[in-house]
Amino acid sequence: MFEASPLVNVARALRHVEVTKRPLMYRSVTDFDPLSTRHEWEVDHGQRKDERQMPANLEEHAAKLLDWLYASYNSATPSSDIDSYLEENGLDIRFGLDVVRHLADTGLVEDVSTFGGPGALLNHRGIAAAQRRQAELAAPRRRAEELRRRMLTWLDQEEEADRIPVDWSEFEAGANLEATGGSYSHRDVLKAAQYLHHQGLITSARLDQASDGEVRPHLTAEGHACLTDFGGVVADYLARGSRGTTNVNTTSTTINVADNHGNMAMANKNVVQNLNMGLDVTEVLNLAGLVGQISQTLGLSDATRAELETEAASLHKEAESQSPNRGVMRRMIDGIVRLLGEAPTTAAKTMLVGLAEAAVQSITGS
Repeated sequence: MFEASPLVNVARALRHVEVTKRPLMYRSVTDFDPLSTRHEWEVDHGQRKDERQMPANLEEHAAKLLDWLYASYNSATPSSDIDSYLEENGLDIRFGLDVVRHLADTGLVEDVSTFGGPGALLNHRGIAAAQRRQAELAAPRRRAEELRRRMLTWLDQEEEADRIPVDWSEFEAGANLEATGGSYSHRDVLKAAQYLHHQGLITSARLDQASDGEVRPHLTAEGHACLTDFGGVVADYLARGSRGTTNVNTTSTTINVADNHGNMAMANKNVVQNLNMGLDVTEVLNLAGLVGQISQTLGLSDATRAELETEAASLHKEAESQSPNRGVMRRMIDGIVRLLGEAPTTAAKTMLVGLAEAAVQSITGS
């Protein structure tokens, strides 16, 4: 007769161990059973991990979790426990672990996950990135762009569910109007709908008392392309092919890294402030340094990635020289943006193109 090994007996015994670290969410856990192919997690509402749907957008939730952690950091009772965030957004533990690892890989949080579940602590880079993101999202142009993205995304979700909305009332009834800098108004929604209609991204029914895009809104082929190819960022979609560099919304998480050695630009005034007529190369160093650190996450071919890293290294060397040439740096930045154009649309790419824009502005003054 088959006799279980001591390891199997230990694993079975662990099935009855109470998880005391996170009593609000988990009561017990089958961590690993060598005789079973399933891992089960009991939660207070009775739903198991493998019954929840895995959301598709890792980077979107990484940005949202960063905001959530920053709000927790500023609260009276800051915590590394992200159970509440997962519950609020209908996310499972496995996805929560992936989001935390993603933020940890970008250097914004410390991964403090345990067998009890995922956990994260903001570090100094995460706090700075969250503050910059909050400021950017509160800017009028960013707010308008974010609202348009949400509206396009909602229409796509309605279409996937075989629903054609009568108007935007269902969109306004959810949490879609909540935003940094104050909630969006009904007027904001109508203005955005009119803009999307005029740009050919949505169609609508024509009524005498309704504005364009207000009644029976529906995505066009162009609207789908904007979502699929540009993540719903309308400015990026409209600017495609119109100039050498791309105007990208930088509402995604931003990291400020100065150089390839991991030194912050603000740590050394001599590095940042070049004496050549007061030329400030901080943003240039930020761009060059970050390219060198995250180029492997951009989804580029080996040849393109190598070319991108070489361009970034050259830009870094020029910016640190005694007399950096503005024209040379501008051409190098344009070269970096051109190579980034071959990468799929991700938060990392958006971040880099945003830094490239800032670098250009810092050396040209426009």
